[in-house]
Amino acid sequence: MVTLFLRQGENGKQVLLSFPATTPAEKADVAATMESLKSMSKTVTIQGAASEVMNLGLYLSGVDLAAEGEVERINQLAERLEHMSEVDCDKFAGMLDANSISGTKDILQLTGRLDDYVILPGCGSAQSIGKYLVGCGAFPVPEKLIGYINYEAVGIEFCDAHGGAACSRGFVVRKEGLPKAVLDDLHTSKQTYEMTL
Repeated sequence: MVTLFLRQGENGKQVLLSFPATTPAEKADVAATMESLKSMSKTVTIQGAASEVMNLGLYLSGVDLAAEGEVERINQLAERLEHMSEVDCDKFAGMLDANSISGTKDILQLTGRLDDYVILPGCGSAQSIGKYLVGCGAFPVPEKLIGYINYEAVGIEFCDAHGGAACSRGFVVRKEGLPKAVLDDLHTSKQTYEMTL
């Protein structure tokens, strides 16, 4: 569910509106609320949002819900978010931060690309990314040099080459172009995790 914090005009009243609206009664409620807000002001601005995707409100803030097609896009987005797992919601938060977003169309498009991204588990800094890369064999280092590695430099180089952004579970990055050792490690880790469930 996505709950929007709306403001009518620049200084008008504030209203909460929840999506998705799936039943006829919910759709009628959204339509009535929007009509009421639009009757006094041409704009109905999103001030923020509460959702399983922690940073979604940042990307919806400033959107004029009264503009053509915005209510439908928000409803579609909320429906898609309802079908995401907690892990996918965290990954999606990282995906939003890792991409250039300019409106609900971009956000909606990104929801269809979850499988194009992975989470490097437990990585929240350049140093932790560097340690992960060395640990999984994506950045091979002779045994005698392990104590001299500048993990932060390895992580920075990786981020420069691949982009990405941190999320609560690690570092979100596109799969495309990742070293095979990283993909193999993530695949092995996922299988091990699923077997322990």
